[in-house]
Amino acid sequence: MDVKTGISCGALAWALISFADPAAAQTGPETEVVTGVDEVVVTARRRDEAPISVPVSVTVLGSEQLRTLAVDSLQDLRAVTPGISVGEVSGGVGGTVSLRGVGTTAGSNPTFEQTVAVNIDGVQLSRGGAVRVGQIDMEKIEVLRGPQALFFGKNSPAGVISITTADPGRSFEVETRAGYEFSAKERQLEAVVSGPITETLGGRLVVYGADMDGWRDNIAGQAAEAANAIRPGSVMGATSGGPQQTFFFTRGTLKWEPTDRFDARLKLSYAKNEGIGYNQAGGFQRIYCPNGAPQLAPQATVLNGGTPNADLAKALSVDNCRPDATYANGNINPAFLVGSPEGFTDPSGAGDYSQQLHSLELNYRPSEWLKLTSVTGWAKNEDFRVDTYAVAPSDAAAANDFSGNTGYTQFTQEVRVSSDLPGAFNFLGGAFYESSELETYTRAIAAGSPLFLHNIDGETQSVFGQVLWDVASTVELAGGLRWSKESKDFAVSREGVPQPVSPASADFENTSPEVTLTWRPTDRLTLYGA
Repeated sequence: MDVKTGISCGALAWALISFADPAAAQTGPETEVVTGVDEVVVTARRRDEAPISVPVSVTVLGSEQLRTLAVDSLQDLRAVTPGISVGEVSGGVGGTVSLRGVGTTAGSNPTFEQTVAVNIDGVQLSRGGAVRVGQIDMEKIEVLRGPQALFFGKNSPAGVISITTADPGRSFEVETRAGYEFSAKERQLEAVVSGPITETLGGRLVVYGADMDGWRDNIAGQAAEAANAIRPGSVMGATSGGPQQTFFFTRGTLKWEPTDRFDARLKLSYAKNEGIGYNQAGGFQRIYCPNGAPQLAPQATVLNGGTPNADLAKALSVDNCRPDATYANGNINPAFLVGSPEGFTDPSGAGDYSQQLHSLELNYRPSEWLKLTSVTGWAKNEDFRVDTYAVAPSDAAAANDFSGNTGYTQFTQEVRVSSDLPGAFNFLGGAFYESSELETYTRAIAAGSPLFLHNIDGETQSVFGQVLWDVASTVELAGGLRWSKESKDFAVSREGVPQPVSPASADFENTSPEVTLTWRPTDRLTLYGA
């Protein structure tokens, strides 16, 4: 059951308040109006093309469609895009994305990279942390299915989700939206200020905040009276519902167009999501119960000092064993938090995540037929989590409780040169570089638990190119390849002391060719084989 989809369908419509320069309402040659998918430009091949013409399996959603369908995150795409699956994971990996059933099942291992790349304003992210933070004020989303090795390269064998965020327009605009979601009891507020700063410089600022009580109902408290009467302290509190979280997002954009031949676009964004532990939020449920009820005899035995107690096990068995909005998970036993390595004391646990993403795009056109592009990106993801993995109204053993921290930083640089010649041949070439650092750990909450730090440093270089040949007015032949080399260095330390690792490094090299034949018999039909 897709609970989130059901919630979206029952949401209260946004209340809109907009103020704009009168020129924005006029129809003229400079007015930018998106009325349907035909007006949306697709950049799947790093060129501006109409969706019907590009020889790639792509679903494209423009700004009007995104607003109408209330798409504010990658998880919202599940309801409006066929073949996509997006899910959140409890550990530092953040989440998983799959297209056409192809994806990475990473569990809670934060060192895994995804087989579906997320590209935001030209910056490619291969980590699942992008799933956890909403993407607000989007101009366009392109979902590219199948291998996209030529133009996107790294971590895109299953496909790419390419997101383009909104730029400042030519007129001044102030917009506020407020909303309330009844099922999740979520309050939302968004504000946008956009417009020209000078004749050549425009700016846009978006700020978004949301506070959610959650749509899930925790019935663990129903076991407290009976269980505690048999064994005091068996059930020591439970969070009433979830997922309880607050979300803050902001993005600032500057767009500079000093001449017809040069433009620059700077985007700085920050997102933070704070909530209770993933399990306390209802992330895990019992969905299989032999004999029609939860079998909690082992839990009751531990709670009862090692002696089996059938009555206690029965008192704890309040879960309905169904994959729905009802769950029965207790909080972390406060006694297990005493002396925890992080000094954390909240029995509800924690799931705190933040992301910074900054990009700078430069475009220079030395002539009418040549374009040079540079995209520089910097991203940083951090998460801190404390949770109990006891799927029961009580937390019987400290071994069920874990804390973890993951920090990931990456720098990327891509340069491209492309042609727009009037003849039969055109070309595109480029180079890509990425440097990344990952530090992560997961350890037991119990005092004295050793800290194992895992560090992975990565470096990637690649070059790529493509030649387009208009064999006839309706037939195009395209061929290209991408060469990539990636290096990984791995290190582990225990309480600051380096540990032996074998192998401590690895290199990966790949050459991916691509050939596509495209036939466009009419402006409404495209047939291609790749």
